[in-house]
Amino acid sequence: MTPHQGEVRPNTFAAPPLAAHELSPASATRPKEIDTSVLFWVGAIVLGLFSVVLSFLVIDQAALDEVRTKALAENPSITAEQYDATLNTVKFVGAGLLVVVYGLWLMFVLFMRSGKNWARILLAVLSGLWLVTTLLGIGGAGGIGIVLDVIQIALVVGAVYFMFRPNANAYFAPRRVG
Repeated sequence: MTPHQGEVRPNTFAAPPLAAHELSPASATRPKEIDTSVLFWVGAIVLGLFSVVLSFLVIDQAALDEVRTKALAENPSITAEQYDATLNTVKFVGAGLLVVVYGLWLMFVLFMRSGKNWARILLAVLSGLWLVTTLLGIGGAGGIGIVLDVIQIALVVGAVYFMFRPNANAYFAPRRVG
């Protein structure tokens, strides 16, 4: 039997309809704790990007030259031009990957801001991993790098703290309509 003109056949493979509480936003208003957390996150991201730019500006050229000389002496089949091209490629690919990581970080912050609890949990877990790796490498940063790392650590810890305040927890709690 064929459907009549204008008649819609039900799709037997379609997902079930969403419940009313799944269609409504988590809360009508976002608590100030979430906005504060977002500001802390954005500060940490901006500071991280600044650190990347700063690391390119203050890179120790003498140390790079020493590594270059040693690498060329140990492997005479590599020309100086090949070494320089490889080093520049590594620098730009590394910087590009960091920009992508910071972009993803910002995306998760925006998802968290809109009430997605999974993003809040992901940010908390990734922050813990980031914190461990940052603390393990903080001594190698030197001078201004240590100061920037400490400020960024404080911003990330503050952001996580505000994400889990009681008002923030209520914002992420599932809501029942009706």
